[in-house]
Amino acid sequence: MTNYLRFPDEDTFKYASITAGLYKEPEGSYIQYTHEHAMDIVGTIYNNDAVLDPETFELITPATQMEG
Repeated sequence: MTNYLRFPDEDTFKYASITAGLYKEPEGSYIQYTHEHAMDIVGTIYNNDAVLDPETFELITPATQMEG
């Protein structure tokens, strides 16, 4: 079974991880996998709305950040 969780910011994710026992406090790191779970932490995801100059491929407008 695969579950996807989305959080509004890293602080909220960290709080949920501490509550669930998935954060090692002294080391300051997440427990990303055990025999019971595996967790991939994905950073900021962007929409596919960047605008490039078709001839030079220079960035005209950067991609916007997705919510969550």
